[in-house]
Amino acid sequence: SDLTFAMDQLSLDPDVTGALVITDGCIRYPRTAPHYEVMWALVGKHPERFNPQYGIVVPIDSERAP
Repeated sequence: SDLTFAMDQLSLDPDVTGALVITDGCIRYPRTAPHYEVMWALVGKHPERFNPQYGIVVPIDSERAP
């Protein structure tokens, strides 16, 4: 998946202050940080492979989810 276009579109709106991205880490995204905060909710078996240059990564343990 490629989130570059979507995240760039959010950057056009000055009222956007944050985005929650739920991902398995197999994505493309803008190389430079947007003006808004980004939280990456990471699902999947290999969270150590996803290391974005910006934002906060929160691993989600899907096996423990209700």
